[in-house]
Order: sequence, then structure tokens, then C-alpha cells
Amino acid sequence: MAEPRLGHVLVVDDEDDIRAMLQIVLSIEGWSVDEASGGSEALAQCAQRAYDVVVLDERMPGLNGLQVARRLVARGFDGRLVLFSAYVDDDVRSECEELGVAVVDKVDWYALVENCRGAVATTIAS
Repeated sequence: MAEPRLGHVLVVDDEDDIRAMLQIVLSIEGWSVDEASGGSEALAQCAQRAYDVVVLDERMPGLNGLQVARRLVARGFDGRLVLFSAYVDDDVRSECEELGVAVVDKVDWYALVENCRGAVATTIAS
């Protein structure tokens, strides 16, 4: 029997080891996980496939996580966006709040998993 899946997550981070670890953690939780190594790649993947959750690092070469989030919101992305970063100042946190982007500290893997689960709960409640 096929393993049950909660939905599709795109993990966007320029660090290979972070993407690999998130892929393992979220897959164990029951998610189908794709990866992107940067913002432009993430936008291209989101244009090709519907994601329930997009997990974004803030500090990446090229487009940062907040820039990607802004573009996805402008495109009408209706999934959950999560900024998963160790570098979030008050201005970034405030803009994330305005955009409806969840902010999770990069050391809090449990909170990331809970935010992803929240996307499923929101979908079921709708």
C-alpha cells in the first residue's frame, strides 16, 4: 500500500544540508517534498505545480525568502508560506505578518512541522 501523503511541500534553501534535513523530517511526517536551491527556482516550480506549503529561507543569494513570498502572494498563491530562518528582524517579521507568512526560527523544527500540519487543518476546515 502506498504511504499516505499529507500534501506537497516545497523547501527553498541555498544550503544543501538544510534542504536534505527538511526533506527527511517532512517526509517522515507524511509530506511529499520537493526542493529548490534559490528563489528563482522556487518561483518556477510554483508556476508548474501546486504546493500546500512553501518553506522559505530568508537569506539566499538572488531573491531572498521575503521577496519570493511577496511574488507568490501577488500571484495568488493559496497555500501556506513559512519563512524558516535564523535571521528575522522586526521589519521582516512585520511584513511577514502583513502578507500572512508564518515565521519560524530555524532551530525550531517542531514549530515548522506544526506550521505544515496547520496547512492541512486549514484545508480540511475550508
